Amino acid sequence: MQGGLFLLGRKYTPVRGILLKLLTDYHDELGHPNMAVTRMTVKANNLALEKGEIRPCSNCAVAKTRQKNVPKKCLECLEISGEFPENEGV
Repeated sequence: MQGGLFLLGRKYTPVRGILLKLLTDYHDELGHPNMAVTRMTVKANNLALEKGEIRPCSNCAVAKTRQKNVPKKCLECLEISGEFPENEGV
């Protein structure tokens, strides 16, 4: 436990007795909050933060994906009244 937070299964090299982690590592461990909340949590708990670029989170990207729109009308349906086209193979 460091600064009131439990560290989950990752190994970090201590530098002068302090564990340095990237902001994205804290983001993963805190349950994927936005980066502003992650920064505030790290700062409020006086946790050591390694300087580095913020990598895009693949788990958050998957969560934000959207299913492709499905047309409300069948593209092959007929616009005229009358008999329905026969289905082949049914």
